[in-house]
Amino acid sequence: MAALFHLARDETKAATTQDVQASLRNVQEMTKIAEHEIHAIVMSCARARRQMLAVLPATKPTLH
Repeated sequence: MAALFHLARDETKAATTQDVQASLRNVQEMTKIAEHEIHAIVMSCARARRQMLAVLPATKPTLH
């Protein structure tokens, strides 16, 4: 993403319509991958937290 940002800011390099379209497709694909990876991390952390809390003895239950 940073490389794409620097390339876009560089006015000495002309970009064709095909270059811009290819870059946009790449960004869309990287966004899908990043969302999938972040989701996997969040789910893993939630699972680890549930497991950790299940093992700890509750001396004083939380009142809601």
